[in-house]
Amino acid sequence: QKRRQVWARLQEAGSESERRLYNSTLPLALLRKRLREAEATNTMTFAATILVLMAVGVPVESKTLSGYRPQITPLDLEGKITASTFVLEQPRCNFTDVGEEDRIWLLVARRSAVKDFTLPEVPQNLSYQSFSNNSYYMTLDTAAVNYPCAASPDEITVLRVGTETSCINDHLRPDCNGPLPDPGPYKVRFIARRPNGTMFMSQWSADITLIQGKNYTTISTSPTQRSKGMIVITSILSILFAILLASFIAVLIYKYTDHCGNSDTISIRDGATVTRYTTHHIYAHPLSNS
Repeated sequence: QKRRQVWARLQEAGSESERRLYNSTLPLALLRKRLREAEATNTMTFAATILVLMAVGVPVESKTLSGYRPQITPLDLEGKITASTFVLEQPRCNFTDVGEEDRIWLLVARRSAVKDFTLPEVPQNLSYQSFSNNSYYMTLDTAAVNYPCAASPDEITVLRVGTETSCINDHLRPDCNGPLPDPGPYKVRFIARRPNGTMFMSQWSADITLIQGKNYTTISTSPTQRSKGMIVITSILSILFAILLASFIAVLIYKYTDHCGNSDTISIRDGATVTRYTTHHIYAHPLSNS
């Protein structure tokens, strides 16, 4: 009876070679020893399998939502796409199979890295600080309850990606929503994760290309680069300025000449009208002979 019990356990834990022990005449103690060795081997094999699965990033279960693809918000907002940020629509009422406390993440990836992407077991393994090495990161971790289906018509339900600068080098903030380093292009997808490891994923978004600024040293200021319209406008303004200046000088000359001509005309009284007066209190003294 004991031999049969050991054999039943060997069938569960051992391989085909161990199962042949049932037909052998080995002592019961040796059979138990073989059983312990088989169980230890299977335990190590199972542990190694789990480690391999974790290393390659295979989740327990993942499902892709075929009807949902993230997109840039269609609202008329200033700065929907800048040199380091972009604005997405919130994933409201799309993850209906998750609980309110389940976590929803945003995965940001370079377009060139999407085809080789493997979903990790732990989202924190894809930190923003490692973005330069693996070309993707996960950010904007929040509970699913923050994306309810019902929304006020006046409520702006958007997410701006790339707004945080204080946590760029902070490894304690792996979910940092840091600025994007270059124009891209990028792709994004939302991922909902349950505590048991089951994940629900949206489709990848369309390409998102950021605005690329110009280096001031590459901007040419040479006149040869000016447009024909600018040259015509500059010529017309120059001619008008010359006419205005000539008119101003002519007015000054005219005023100055008129003033000088009037200053040469002197009114002189007629000599017949000049009255002579005799002063009686002044006497002429005769000259002395000496």
